[in-house]
Amino acid sequence: MADKEYTGVNIEVHPEQKDERFARESVFSIIHDANLWRDEESVSGRGSSLEATEYLRPNLVGLFRTYNIRTIADAPCGDFNWFRELDYRFERYDGYDIVEALESKNTKVYGTKTTHFHHADLLGDFVPPADVLLCRDLTIHLSHEHIFTFFANVQRSGFKYILLSQYEPSDNKDRNTGVLFQPIDFFKEPFCFPEPLELIDEKAPYACAGPNQTGEKSVHPQGNSLGFWRMKDILAALAKNETFQNVLATKSFNPPAEAFRPPHTNDLYVSNCLRANIPRQ
Repeated sequence: MADKEYTGVNIEVHPEQKDERFARESVFSIIHDANLWRDEESVSGRGSSLEATEYLRPNLVGLFRTYNIRTIADAPCGDFNWFRELDYRFERYDGYDIVEALESKNTKVYGTKTTHFHHADLLGDFVPPADVLLCRDLTIHLSHEHIFTFFANVQRSGFKYILLSQYEPSDNKDRNTGVLFQPIDFFKEPFCFPEPLELIDEKAPYACAGPNQTGEKSVHPQGNSLGFWRMKDILAALAKNETFQNVLATKSFNPPAEAFRPPHTNDLYVSNCLRANIPRQ
């Protein structure tokens, strides 16, 4: 189906849908297949273009060097358009995305002995440990319940740090998970996160690009940053959150699976596995 037939369509996951994973995967696969974010450079949208990440990339490299980041989980990784241009060598990179076609294409084009891609639902599948979890422009497409579900899932992994998109100001309006976006200010209710260790102003030409936009300016002029927190600090804040605690009590999550734990040999992976209390392959 031609891209123009999807212009302005709100594709979302409805709370009453019983098979949530299938619903989420279907929604984001349709977005990918129809290029609903309507960018010529990246199927992941204008925020994944080289122009939009021109300021972010060198600042991320500086942060990785400062904190001695050697392994990273990039979730979601999208089409790997901007991240592959980072001037930084990881001991291991793992990219995760719910769109299976992206995992297949990325693996074929970019996969190496140290760069791996996986098909995974970040709200239910186990993500193996790494020094840092990068989640850029993920939560803006999730309902509040799904944001808390995401944190409940990844808290099992034992990440030391997390990078999250942070928008200010935002009223944190709740909406269904899907193609449209709602900028999230994690300093405000219902999240109330502490100050991050670092906050990188992305200085992007458009903060969030959506399917209804023509491309030159964002309809959401919020300051778009990438916050860098200790995971334990975020989990301490969430421990006081009733919604998060309810998600922990009522949601079930998939155990570590062979598909998401490819062979590792370096000592860092071994130590991270021990810290997260999962078996080493």
